[in-house]
Amino acid sequence: MLKGQIRYQLICDEQELTPSKKNIIIFVHGQSEYLEKYQFIVNKLNTLNSDFFFFDLRGHGKSADRLTRPNRTHIESFDQYVYDLDNIVKMLKEKKYKNIFIISHSAGGLVSALYLEKNPLAIRAAVLSSPMIEINTKPYPKIMAQAMAQTACIVGLGKHVIDNTGGFPAEKLTHDIDFWNSNQIGYELFFGGRPTYGWVRAGFIGIDSALKNIKKIKIPLLVFGAGLDQVVHTSGTEDFVEKLRAENGNDSVNYIRYEGKKHELLMETNRIEVLKEIEKFFLKFI
Repeated sequence: MLKGQIRYQLICDEQELTPSKKNIIIFVHGQSEYLEKYQFIVNKLNTLNSDFFFFDLRGHGKSADRLTRPNRTHIESFDQYVYDLDNIVKMLKEKKYKNIFIISHSAGGLVSALYLEKNPLAIRAAVLSSPMIEINTKPYPKIMAQAMAQTACIVGLGKHVIDNTGGFPAEKLTHDIDFWNSNQIGYELFFGGRPTYGWVRAGFIGIDSALKNIKKIKIPLLVFGAGLDQVVHTSGTEDFVEKLRAENGNDSVNYIRYEGKKHELLMETNRIEVLKEIEKFFLKFI
């Protein structure tokens, strides 16, 4: 449920229109992030006649679990994230918006894919930026990382943080360090919760489920991949896109790969170009 569990913020379009005459864009952030991080996109997408809905995923930002256990990000199943997103969409549907869209990043991309598989026609279209379809598990092979997370959960360490996971420094995420830092000022206590073994295990299970049920996604997607991504394997994203095209046709997914760019495409040096592509994509349905 939203009340008592999830912190959220609705940013309304400057035009005083009823929801039935405008759109709503839900933003689903990634691991160790928070609702304020990407609010700069509101002014960049102001041609879409849309309200914006930002929220903290469970265990992130100032959500209930994060306040009680501030140094970790834990979830038993990504279905819990999907459940929360489903409640958000249902709440917004009651307001009778013209269209509901999703923009998602990284782990939020996986959450969104899982949601769309369970609710194929609930929203109009979605953007997945650097989605967590294949985790970069270096220095361990994927099979070893999966086994480590599974074993830790079996022996009762599922809620323990992964000791050698200190997060990614800005230089591994974007070339625009100054812009990255400017968006963190004042929110230092909201981010940095390290993932637990249970979170990683849930992520692997969620990825397997997303790939298994890919044919259930029925709405148009815009997917971004970064050529220098060190968080997720862009090749996994591209396999996901090809499988979806094989199921639903080439027009079902618009895929753009940005060579020479890193994971945080919405905070990269070419972010205006990325946002223009999002704008162009959503305008097709407005």
